[in-house]
Amino acid sequence: MCMDGVHKNDVNAGHKAAEPSGVNASAELRDQCLHLRRAGQAGQALDLANAAIAKHPKAMRPHLEKALSLSALGQDTAEEIKAWWDCIEKFPNQTWPKWFENLRAAVEKQQGNLRFSTNSEAALAEIERIHTAASKAWPNTEGTELPTENLSPDQAKANRVHEWILAGRANLRSQLPIETGALDAWDAYFEHYQGKAPFTYYLRYIRVIERFDPQNAKDRVERLFTRSQEIWPIELLSSEPNDRHEKHNLQMAKLLYFELAQRLLADRHFDQAKELLAKFTGQDNLSPMARELEQIADSLALWTTYKDLAAADPRFNDYGSIMPWRSENASEKVVFVFSGVCGRMSLTQSSIHLVLQKLGCHIVYISDQNNSFFLNGTDWETVDQLCQKLRIIAHEMGATRFFTLGNSSGGYAALLYGEKLGAEKVLAVSPITTPLKTSWPSTQEFFEDMKRRQPDLVADLDDYYVNSPQRPKVTIAFGEKSIRDRKAAEAMLVVPDVKHVMAPGYSRHASLTWFVAHNKFLPLLQDLLDEPSED
Repeated sequence: MCMDGVHKNDVNAGHKAAEPSGVNASAELRDQCLHLRRAGQAGQALDLANAAIAKHPKAMRPHLEKALSLSALGQDTAEEIKAWWDCIEKFPNQTWPKWFENLRAAVEKQQGNLRFSTNSEAALAEIERIHTAASKAWPNTEGTELPTENLSPDQAKANRVHEWILAGRANLRSQLPIETGALDAWDAYFEHYQGKAPFTYYLRYIRVIERFDPQNAKDRVERLFTRSQEIWPIELLSSEPNDRHEKHNLQMAKLLYFELAQRLLADRHFDQAKELLAKFTGQDNLSPMARELEQIADSLALWTTYKDLAAADPRFNDYGSIMPWRSENASEKVVFVFSGVCGRMSLTQSSIHLVLQKLGCHIVYISDQNNSFFLNGTDWETVDQLCQKLRIIAHEMGATRFFTLGNSSGGYAALLYGEKLGAEKVLAVSPITTPLKTSWPSTQEFFEDMKRRQPDLVADLDDYYVNSPQRPKVTIAFGEKSIRDRKAAEAMLVVPDVKHVMAPGYSRHASLTWFVAHNKFLPLLQDLLDEPSED
């Protein structure tokens, strides 16, 4: 009863506050709406804002309060997006960078996540519209290379808005089936923000290069790494700065150099890769990863020699959606290989293929260009459609016995599709098995959104496997000291006959590299196919 009286008083006070004329339609309106939103009464705050807009349609404050109230309600995303656009377009000289950040959040909420959008073209159009509006609001801040500390607070915020817009445009263009503009978009992003770019952006950029400009891929990638070496000289990688931003940049630079080493391995340039890794010798914080890649180089070198290169398979394009490889043997077996993020299997698919091609069976590589756990692909729209495609490919190869392999998000896919395809066995390396329970926050958010849009979507695999009448035999390989991977593996212990294989003492997510480096990957594959080990 008392609360009802308070709300009535709040509403009455708010309507009273909305009556005076003026640019802000009363500063009290903000305080009243804020009070209501904090009290969980966003609906009443929205009523106040709408009443103020009706009285003073040219005043900024009511429009802003309406958008904020709709955001707090979280019920009508389309209306919220419209409200933020009203603020931006009606008051271009008073635009705040935060409005664009809120608009972005609303667009992502509507699309699920722009990277996983089922309508990339519509999302891209919205990005372009935001970019045009932001450029009008702050024409002198786009692409500024001034250090952040030399910018005014508004310029710094505007700079972040532009950074997000450029990255969002590039990401979305990268997903469209035929979109050569993705290269220009990424070039523009790195031109302005290379020193701040997340490491995963480099992988996406390389993916787009190989997809849209394979003839010039080598030169483009070399230019990218040359620029990176100018920003982060290799001699500085052993330093330990106190500044948090610099620490992040240096960590990313280390990963970038290892990415270059991995690409050299993928191209069978083992000596060059080891020469690059040798530069890390003596740097305690780099040596473990360097040793790991050196071991991988030695291990993979066993599978091919330089005289064999001319006869080797053409280098795999790691970023095609579905890539069948037919064995010369008349095999009835096919292994469906699901990659992890950015088309990778910790190493590139071409590196992994050096081992897989020795199995004497057919192989189908499946890459998830949208990084959406193979639930929202580019060459298929649903899980059932991808299953149908894979069955057709297997039939054309003459394969009747199915096996699945994957790591990380690809490990999740290997388990899910292995069950749906009726596979005999699954090998999942560091898989994400229960994304709604034990995974990373961003992964959990993605699956929660997918479940809202597709209530029948399979998410956590533990209960799904327990109740499956045709579940395959499962082997899960992971790093012994990787907390997340261990929890993900243990979540599947409720399923009968699940086997665990641990990499002793290994704490990173990329455990597949350990198994390759220590020549333990081939025995896992032989066990997958029930073939005798060479040991």
